Amino acid sequence: MDAQWEFLDRFATAFDEVGVLDEMGGEGWEMTGFGPFVLHFRRALDPEQRRPWEYLRLTELGTPGRHQQLQQQGWTYCGSWMKTFHYYKRSGHSGA
Repeated sequence: MDAQWEFLDRFATAFDEVGVLDEMGGEGWEMTGFGPFVLHFRRALDPEQRRPWEYLRLTELGTPGRHQQLQQQGWTYCGSWMKTFHYYKRSGHSGA
């Protein structure tokens, strides 16, 4: 059965972004995009289909090797904005 989604945008700055990501991930919200001062999320309407997510925010210019290492650890690249790179993974996923 395909999930039905609810969507939410959250205001966030560089100072509180990590806290917002941790809070939303813990409540089963998946980040779907971002822009200046806003993060976009979705989560399944059915609470049984919700899973916690962990987020990783890197502010360094990642090398291809670092990117590959993170993917092997189960992180999925979500995008970047102004040299800040976003990754996520389901909680408890250890990767290969």
